[in-house]
Amino acid sequence: MLVSSIMAGVAMLQFATPAAADPTFPATVEIDLVFPRNGSTFHPGPKFPVVFAVQNAPAAASLDLFIEVLLHNSSRGLFHLEHLAALDASNASHAAAFAPNAPSTFYWHFATDKLQGTTATDWTISWAILASNCSSTPGAEDDGGDNDSATDAGIVSFSTNTNAAPPDLVAAAAADAASNDLCSASSNEAVTYNVTAVQNVSTIESSSGHGKHGKHGKNGTENRTAPACAVLPALRPTPNPCAARLDAATASNIAAAVNASVASNSTESNAPKKNSGAAALLGRQSSLLESALLLAAVGWLMYL
Repeated sequence: MLVSSIMAGVAMLQFATPAAADPTFPATVEIDLVFPRNGSTFHPGPKFPVVFAVQNAPAAASLDLFIEVLLHNSSRGLFHLEHLAALDASNASHAAAFAPNAPSTFYWHFATDKLQGTTATDWTISWAILASNCSSTPGAEDDGGDNDSATDAGIVSFSTNTNAAPPDLVAAAAADAASNDLCSASSNEAVTYNVTAVQNVSTIESSSGHGKHGKHGKNGTENRTAPACAVLPALRPTPNPCAARLDAATASNIAAAVNASVASNSTESNAPKKNSGAAALLGRQSSLLESALLLAAVGWLMYL
């Protein structure tokens, strides 16, 4: 399997809503892919924006989210995947977005130059999400340990064509504002969590080999300090992706950040930095890559 780990430019933007008080539970947390939309066609320019939204971000702190995003070009074969970006809520550069007084909607965005110079072709962006899970009740999302992980994944397909218009976040926001149809259609890509309670912990240990905090492998064990983790019942809330659609001002700010990254030709200045927990991060990425690879394969087969 050929996997490229070249990091694209990454930045963060928080929607300027009033800061909320400490979150109360139960609470719904939702992760949406805001851009690109499934089935869209774009001109392959120097920087292609990708935007995710985390709704109810302060309540998501106990999930200790980790998101891995991969790109697949169908013309390059089934197993050609390229790493685009990763969000690690435990990383200092991301943790502020999930603080109790943070804005309720957090927009995580980055740009990639992997599409530049390509001719008409089909692409998929796949992502996998790991979320801490303290559930131990029957029927809850639990892989077997009291402190384990909920694992989710998604995929979106789009195409590039030199005759198409370049990606335009402001225009996309205007189209979303004019109709609920576009954002409603993205509910299939949304992931929701019903955080019914938070369990305070000093150290989470996972030895199942599948938990977020353990190294990938049957006997992998690793301790990691975390203030709390979420209790997640099996029943998922209904997604509401329209609540995360971009307004004109937010879309304009993200577009400006993308343009600035083009002007500075910076691809890694805002990338998440690996700290002393780099080994844990890589272990967590390996299981995510397996999920994303499967999704990319399914997306590629759709074009056969």
